[in-house]
Parts: sequence; C-alpha cells; structure tokens
Amino acid sequence: GVKQPNAPVLRDITTAPLSFRFDTEPNRDYSIEGSSDLKAWDVLEQFKSTKRSHQFKNNRDNKFPHQYYRVRVE
Repeated sequence: GVKQPNAPVLRDITTAPLSFRFDTEPNRDYSIEGSSDLKAWDVLEQFKSTKRSHQFKNNRDNKFPHQYYRVRVE
C-alpha cells in the first residue's frame, strides 16, 4: 500500500514576522493554510516538496488579532 505521510512538525517558529520550518518528504504535495477563526482557511502556499524541509514566511498583513496556521500534506 501507499505509505501515509508523516504529520508535519513545525520547528524554528519565529514571530514578527512569523516564520516556521517543517520537515518534508520528497515528491509530496503540501499546502500551508491560514485562518483567523479556525473555520475559513485560505491557502497561502502550495508546493511539491523537493527537499527535506521547507521554510515558510508569512508575508500577510497582520490585520487579524489571531492568526492560525496549518500544514496539509497529500
């Protein structure tokens, strides 16, 4: 069968501006999503991994008091 992807673990999290890194598995599709209410999610970045980790930097306007992020892997 197809091996299930590992759940991404966020590392090196910084604020102002927000950035984080996570380990990736080659040739998997990842999407990074953001939400201000945990209900409506916007896709911020999508990519197929070619390396073992990925660095995300938030270039969004921080106009929300709270911002949530999640990483989805196919």
